[in-house]
Amino acid sequence: MTLPGSVLRAKYFRFPVGSGNARSPFRLAARLRDDTIYHARQLVPEFVCSNFAKALAFTPSCLDFACSTPVRKNASHILERDGAELMLEQSVGKDRLWPRAELAYPFGRGINFQIQVADVEHLHAAILAAGVTVYLPLEDRWYRRENDEIGVKQFAVQDPDGYLLRFSQVIGERR
Repeated sequence: MTLPGSVLRAKYFRFPVGSGNARSPFRLAARLRDDTIYHARQLVPEFVCSNFAKALAFTPSCLDFACSTPVRKNASHILERDGAELMLEQSVGKDRLWPRAELAYPFGRGINFQIQVADVEHLHAAILAAGVTVYLPLEDRWYRRENDEIGVKQFAVQDPDGYLLRFSQVIGERR
């Protein structure tokens, strides 16, 4: 399948499980314009940005994401941290998918993105040192499951467009 227009001229391929998610028999990948293969995650949230340069400066530097894959030069990048990916994309007005309504701050109302990290305390300290306002202070939280509870240490920040990013690390399980 080829994506339309200037979004991404890429063909999507299905690869056997060897390099993919064990739950899925196939892994989606794309051949980008420069002939590199991009192996897509099962879910990559796309954040429409009011100011792409500002979002691109904030997310990698303050939140320690690696800027891995430019999809459209100066308009769209895939970022990665500890196996989680998200895409930043410059708003180009209304197109066939989004936005259906006028974008107004905070973007992404009603959703937060939980991102598992290896060392949440280290990231929290780095964010505070960078002067980023913490939306949800660092906390230990236990969530009830069917037969037990899982504990996480977590905090949340808002990106420049108001998307809520919640970083967490599993701290244990209990009955």
